[in-house]
Amino acid sequence: MAFQHQTSFFFDELNPLGAVHHTSCLLHVERAQQALFQKLLSVVDFDGERDEDICVVVTDLDCHLGPPVSNPGDCKIELGIIRVRSCAVALCFKFSHNADEPHRSGTRTVCKICPGTGDPRPWTEAFQEVLESMSGA
Repeated sequence: MAFQHQTSFFFDELNPLGAVHHTSCLLHVERAQQALFQKLLSVVDFDGERDEDICVVVTDLDCHLGPPVSNPGDCKIELGIIRVRSCAVALCFKFSHNADEPHRSGTRTVCKICPGTGDPRPWTEAFQEVLESMSGA
């Protein structure tokens, strides 16, 4: 995994079995991806007019449940780039809380789109290069 993002989850995100609810997990992964894209774009916020590469939709998602957590608190999300395509990037993620084994893990693919039409749009050349350099391609 190439990128780490620290976050916290709360009591209301856990079910009685100690599993972080899947929708909460995916929201935290989304926030980690935002932090990753901000880092790759060298910006501190998202501005669609300035940064066209942030306009993405999730096109594929696979999420696996791991061991339960005992209580709310800080957690680490690790993201790695699996594959870069002209309009999409596949990422792997791990969601850990005080353990080596992830509580959630999986993959997700996002595709850059044109905000006006919703059609796929290629990454800018500079962003594609930084994505590829992070993937080791």
